[in-house]
Amino acid sequence: MISDFNTTADIILFASKGELWEFHSMIAPTFLIQNLIIGVGKHLKESSISKLEELNSLRSKYKDLLPR
Repeated sequence: MISDFNTTADIILFASKGELWEFHSMIAPTFLIQNLIIGVGKHLKESSISKLEELNSLRSKYKDLLPR
């Protein structure tokens, strides 16, 4: 690990992006983040559903202003 912050963390999540001379794909870090989001959503079921419905409502309301 590069950062000294790893000594103050309770949990360390690490996703390798490859060696310095290789193409650095963001697939592994993205996969890790997406699964954390899904896990939190499952844990906070009702709250998550209502927030997603609110977000969907906002997207519908401002659909003409959002990038496509």
